[in-house]
Amino acid sequence: MKMPTLPRHTTLRVISILLVLPLTKLFPNAFAWQTFVFSLGFSHYAMALYYSKHQAARVLGQPSSYLPLVIITVLGGALYWRSFSLVLYFAAHHMFNEVYLMKYSNRVESHPGISRLRTSSLLLNLFVYLVILRDHRDVRFLDPMMLYDGLALSIISFVYCLMSVRPSMTRHELADASAFELIGLLLVGLSFFTPITFLQIVCYHFAFWIVYPMKKIRAGGNWRLAGYLGWTAGLTAFFFALSPIGALRLPLVAPHFSSQFMMWSYIHITISYALSASHPGWITRWFKPRQAIPSSALS
Repeated sequence: MKMPTLPRHTTLRVISILLVLPLTKLFPNAFAWQTFVFSLGFSHYAMALYYSKHQAARVLGQPSSYLPLVIITVLGGALYWRSFSLVLYFAAHHMFNEVYLMKYSNRVESHPGISRLRTSSLLLNLFVYLVILRDHRDVRFLDPMMLYDGLALSIISFVYCLMSVRPSMTRHELADASAFELIGLLLVGLSFFTPITFLQIVCYHFAFWIVYPMKKIRAGGNWRLAGYLGWTAGLTAFFFALSPIGALRLPLVAPHFSSQFMMWSYIHITISYALSASHPGWITRWFKPRQAIPSSALS
């Protein structure tokens, strides 16, 4: 009897969560765990810059993208200089990636309710994120009852929007459209018994973006995949060595390790709005390639 298989996005999300769980137990104290996550983050940011170089060249070579690029750069820079909470800035980045990364079949994408489904998924995932981190110092300003009410209403909205699109979906599409939300609600319940930290969520994000591109990279040959994994591991080890507890502990780097992570996190999140397609259409349309007007149309 053939066992049913999970759809790809659901599988990768479960794998990424399962990778984070044992990682938290590998380090002797909270500072060592934080240092590892920061090192993994630096590796993630470096690899993202390398693999998005073609998108960056296209955006920088497209005059129509200059103004929105300046706007997001100024806004991101202002938030960084004003010490805006990374917990809240990351929330938008994380939610957009999770919701807009998936591209369904043409049958589903053409359904008039798909945009409402994605919006309701954004809201649900946002409230899941905030409720899980309700005890974090950057989230305590929010009234807990408001968070719980928002979570309840967003669940109702999501289920309604999902049911409206359901007739156009296959079983795998339905699973991918709801699995992350279901897992998030399970984690909300778990958070009342054991703390789930911001660093664990960030580590999940980094882990997911390690495993997600592997299928595409492997299509270019196993040696490309080996190189990708080797560079990821090597960069993580290199940055860990530069950290305050690493082997190198360079005097110009180690004392500023944490502040550098903060700065590059803001840079990464900000430029992702220009380079990544995993965002709402009202953002991505400013950075999409513009079709050249045929010369015959100008005559």
